[in-house]
Amino acid sequence: FESSPSADAAQEIADYLSRSRRYAEAAVYHERVPELDPDRAAEAKWAAFEASRASCDLYLPIPWTLMRERADAVLAQPDLEAGRVIRVALGMRAAAKLEGNLALYVPYLVGALAIEPDPEDELANFFRQTLQDDYRILVEGDAEGAIRDRRAGLAEGWQTEPYQVIGYTMWCANHAVDLEFAR
Repeated sequence: FESSPSADAAQEIADYLSRSRRYAEAAVYHERVPELDPDRAAEAKWAAFEASRASCDLYLPIPWTLMRERADAVLAQPDLEAGRVIRVALGMRAAAKLEGNLALYVPYLVGALAIEPDPEDELANFFRQTLQDDYRILVEGDAEGAIRDRRAGLAEGWQTEPYQVIGYTMWCANHAVDLEFAR
């Protein structure tokens, strides 16, 4: 690659590094693709962000400034689908959590909630609920209301269903609310 760089070679290296769970390194090669083939810029920027998000999901932090640059590069693309905007916000949530400051992600949270996903996009709509919970907790300061609504959305008798309890406990831990119950 170094002696004869090409977009295809950069993509192949990035894909190999991603399969090896070396996401931070993969993102660097994804970023090389548009330098070598500008027609592939949109997908390469998305892939670089996704690799960075995956690294954060594995608790391998990417510097906040680099995450922000990659997220902003994706969000600057015209006609970006709502599902991707929501996934960017979730990635920035993971990065902000690793920074120990969820307030960093509030602008991405607000931007994602300003867009309605396609009703057919079940995953985007599911993740939008997480963003709405965060908005309620971080922006409105209404943790009790978020807890009340989350519990109301659970099936009757959920406290005796292990998967329901685990799911609610994980939600509590992720949002740093109702931790007494979660323990």
